[in-house]
Amino acid sequence: KQTYAGYKSRLNSLRNYAKTIDKIYYLYQFDRPFIVRFLDYNFIEKDNGAQTRNNYLSWIATFCGWCVEKNYLQSRPTDGISYIDRRHIRKTREVIPQDIVRKIGQWLEVHDKPFLLACYLLYNCFIRPVEMTRLKVGWINVKEGTITIPDDASKNHETMVVTLPIKVLKYAMEIGTFSAANSDYIFSDKLWPGVNQIDTKIFRDHWAKVRKALNLKKEWQFYSLKDTGISEMLESKMASITVRDQARHSSLA
Repeated sequence: KQTYAGYKSRLNSLRNYAKTIDKIYYLYQFDRPFIVRFLDYNFIEKDNGAQTRNNYLSWIATFCGWCVEKNYLQSRPTDGISYIDRRHIRKTREVIPQDIVRKIGQWLEVHDKPFLLACYLLYNCFIRPVEMTRLKVGWINVKEGTITIPDDASKNHETMVVTLPIKVLKYAMEIGTFSAANSDYIFSDKLWPGVNQIDTKIFRDHWAKVRKALNLKKEWQFYSLKDTGISEMLESKMASITVRDQARHSSLA
């Protein structure tokens, strides 16, 4: 769903550019100079980041490959267009200070209990938002204090077992997560357990309400909770390999 939404958004942007700004009518006009102008427009005129510009180039290259396969183009006009070096791409999110983390938790405990569970899973267990949309109640082993993420639900496409801290387990019990059926999604409509699978956008919408209520910096994003949790584990002198395994990263870097 996330890939589809991204591709559709980029296609709409390209259509609008080709209709109103740098008009072309035929596919043979979709050449390298046009693509470079389109990329520059998104990067410079619209003031998007370098990563967004790279994402557009990757998407256009995929589209051009499809056109070549269908004999609509003789070659890919994106060949030779360089990506911006990832080393020069600065992340737009920052680690959240500990006092702000506490304020977020206190506010959510009063105003948005199910979203607090999502924040706990990101902050303590490093479970990604896209994975959270797939989690089911029955995957939690209360006795062992773990949650198993099957390969078809994991971003890494590997079955992984993640440790759930006692605090997170107790909170899930407190808000009635385990009253739902094992087959129910942990986060469904309004982020309560249910049968409907949600989109990751819902997490961002809930975070936007927190940001507005607490006047948070735009660099403190929902995904910043994962960065923050990892940083705090490392600062607490926890074994590096333990942090790496809990975060399910291939390397500590």
